[in-house]
Amino acid sequence: MASPRSPDPIETCYTKEIMCSENLPGGKLVEFFIRLRREAEPEFFKVFKISMKNIVELSGFYDADIEKNEISMGFFIDISHLKESVPEKIAEEFKKIEGVL
Repeated sequence: MASPRSPDPIETCYTKEIMCSENLPGGKLVEFFIRLRREAEPEFFKVFKISMKNIVELSGFYDADIEKNEISMGFFIDISHLKESVPEKIAEEFKKIEGVL
């Protein structure tokens, strides 16, 4: 939304909460919200790809804040096909990545 002084919407950005939900009968759903430095993004997605074997990604969002040099991501995954479906283990792998806030 642009301000009266600035008719260009690109010049004005307002942060907002993104609310979403998922429903998967019989699934074991987990939601993650992760903030990381922009330079950590390649390593995060490398770990994400390795960690997400046998996991179904359902939906999510990605938001980059250039001024803060941060990325925010939220996503829902189904971990019902994992032998050890413990969300804390997945979270620990993400936390090990340098640049994850």
